[in-house]
Amino acid sequence: MVETKEKSGFKDTLTPQQEEILAELRNLVCESEWGKSHLEKMIDEDAFLLRFLRATCKDKNHKRIFRAKEAYKRIEECFRFREKHKLDSYEYHKPHLESAKIPELYEEYLKVKPNYFWTDDKAKEVLVLERFALFASTVNSKDFETDEWEALSGHLLDRISHELHVAKDAHGHAESRGYVALIDAKGLGMGIFTRLGLIRMLNGIAAAHYPESIKSIHIVNTPWIFERAFAAIKPILDPDTLSKMNMSKNIPDIFKEKYDTSKLPKEYGGEHEYVLPNPQKRAK
Repeated sequence: MVETKEKSGFKDTLTPQQEEILAELRNLVCESEWGKSHLEKMIDEDAFLLRFLRATCKDKNHKRIFRAKEAYKRIEECFRFREKHKLDSYEYHKPHLESAKIPELYEEYLKVKPNYFWTDDKAKEVLVLERFALFASTVNSKDFETDEWEALSGHLLDRISHELHVAKDAHGHAESRGYVALIDAKGLGMGIFTRLGLIRMLNGIAAAHYPESIKSIHIVNTPWIFERAFAAIKPILDPDTLSKMNMSKNIPDIFKEKYDTSKLPKEYGGEHEYVLPNPQKRAK
């Protein structure tokens, strides 16, 4: 399991140039009441701004030079996305997730694209588990309208963002480094090649409106067809996401060493009895 090297650009690792541009970006956003009101709904305003600054910075691997105008353009698009889908009405900026409302279709969405996320206190990370291969091989893109896919994806990513914030506070971190994605490739089939459009759209939502949210990606249980499927998906992914990926044909032994096995499901090397459901076709 390869860990990504720590870089500047976080609250506790800012350079003087980055601090200056962060202040400039905040001023740009707050010049209008529209931008200011949207920013105030973010659970951690500086962390939100920094995610977009890191995503649009120049020379990502070395000095990471921040650029306010480029980040501001992305933030405007994000605010329009949130406004279009009324994501702020679910109140994820509040301290307790239980206070947030849930979209009517969300339970249906979880059957089609099930996930399980939790905070691992041993590793001090948030893990997100998905049976992505089964989903990508069997999902019907018409299960939801395009606007519904967008809104429901945003809803899920907001819930994960809230979990990251709570975990960050619990572990005394200045800023979250993102979640660890545990992607199960078991069950990958030829059907994935007819669903690349949907995969591209869902990945685009995360990349555009929730940048810098993933710390690392571990793809496990990769079957023989995986290399061919990955070759088709790879052009969809940005270089930064690709650099965070680790792949294995089985469950790495280091999972047992790094993570709290009492919370890690048994099929992934832990002791927890929880079994993530397989994706289902939506009943209409």
